[in-house]
Amino acid sequence: MDPGSLEPVHKRPAKRGPVLAQLPVVVGVAVVGDRVLRLLFSDGTAGDVDFSGERWTGVLSPQNDPAYFAEVTVDPEAGTIVWPGGIDLAPERSLSN
Repeated sequence: MDPGSLEPVHKRPAKRGPVLAQLPVVVGVAVVGDRVLRLLFSDGTAGDVDFSGERWTGVLSPQNDPAYFAEVTVDPEAGTIVWPGGIDLAPERSLSN
């Protein structure tokens, strides 16, 4: 094949999928019941998450103690809820409840 007879190849820009919206992060938390948390998210939404039906095992077992559960705080760098000792739950888990 004669190289002069080849048509130039036109590169098409790569197709890009939709930009995924950033998930909101937790910015506030309050204990409002027996293993029930009220979460405030960075997008201004708030909601209650009821963990009363959970039976935590393994490394999460300290959360079965209501006094320990009430020690929940927000990790502002990670945007998650955390307990002493490094136990944390990601916003995705909180949003799915």
